[in-house]
Amino acid sequence: GAFYNDAMKVFASSDSEEAYIVAKSTFEKITNYEPAKEKAEECSARAKNCVYLNAYKILSESKDKEQLKHAMHEFERIGDFKDSIQKINQCEKRLKQIECEEKDVIFQEALRIKEANLDDIVSIRKAITMLQSISEREDARNQIEKCEEIIDLIKEKQQEQKRLAEKKQKKKNTILIIISVIIALCIILLIVLKVLNHITILSGGTYFALVLCLIVVLIAMLAMVLFN
Repeated sequence: GAFYNDAMKVFASSDSEEAYIVAKSTFEKITNYEPAKEKAEECSARAKNCVYLNAYKILSESKDKEQLKHAMHEFERIGDFKDSIQKINQCEKRLKQIECEEKDVIFQEALRIKEANLDDIVSIRKAITMLQSISEREDARNQIEKCEEIIDLIKEKQQEQKRLAEKKQKKKNTILIIISVIIALCIILLIVLKVLNHITILSGGTYFALVLCLIVVLIAMLAMVLFN
């Protein structure tokens, strides 16, 4: 009797899962007494009910995946108590919905990056990485293939631009060599003209006219190299 009365006091003051588990343990120590066995079973049910109420509260207030996972874990702890199985299914359904929404956000952002950076390999690769994180989706796999095709096109374009730049530079180098030769010849010619002018074969006006023509030719050649 004394043990049972003590257990009843613990039971009466219990208001949480932990407290009811303690009360249950106290009743279970009383053997060969049916009321104690019944109270132990009641403690077990009340402990589960505490878990259920807490899980239900978490589920009702949940705003993200972590809270939903927490609620689902709590319902799983009490098995098929009340409608815990239905609540677990509800949690799973909402988790899948949130995951789908998150994947949609990733997919749309990857598309935005791709479309905004069609000439930037780094950005396209970033889009590929994002799409690979949701590669279980067929549309994501299709977009990965398109991104890889874009990268191939960018590389081909870059190679063509490099080839054209090298060709243009080679042409400029050739022109510069020719101009250098012409300048050398002009210097020699000017020296010759100066000598001829000195011995009065050329008049002063004719000499300066030739010098001016040579300067104009050189300027024209330089302009052709710079703006070609």
